[in-house]
Amino acid sequence: MWKTNLLELFPATADRGQHPKRSKQQTILLECWLSFMYALSFHTDGQLNILKLRDIFDVLVELFKSKTNAQLTLNIIRNLCFHSPSKNRISSNDSVVDVLLSNLDNKQTRMDSSIALLTLLCNNQKAKVHLKGAGLGKRVQHSLDKLSLEGWEGEKKYKRCLEDVLVIMTG
Repeated sequence: MWKTNLLELFPATADRGQHPKRSKQQTILLECWLSFMYALSFHTDGQLNILKLRDIFDVLVELFKSKTNAQLTLNIIRNLCFHSPSKNRISSNDSVVDVLLSNLDNKQTRMDSSIALLTLLCNNQKAKVHLKGAGLGKRVQHSLDKLSLEGWEGEKKYKRCLEDVLVIMTG
């Protein structure tokens, strides 16, 4: 599959799937592609081949901003953050970092964003420097200040994840 350059078709499909005059088939095809990319992003080989695509971060960020399967797109970005050799590349991409930081306050996506940020920070000094420059520390502290402890178990996990991000940032 890797040698056939199958993944090279994804950016064109994503572009057509976002178009305002897209057909129902184009929308379904985009959903299928995103599901396929999501499944691939769980494996190291899949992550590597997804990251080889030209302008993949721009495509994913545009898909996220257009609200076309935003949760699935964020999950793909989160899974790509686990690819150790690419952490520097991901953390230095301003549009991806902006997406992750902007979703720290959204109840539906904040856990995925905080996990992605925590993953980028772990064992990577360059990513820590990039994310400090992007204002991660202030943003995480703001999210912690806003967070109320009167809630479901997910908020406690989220709070713990944000605290871990702050510990790594200051350590």
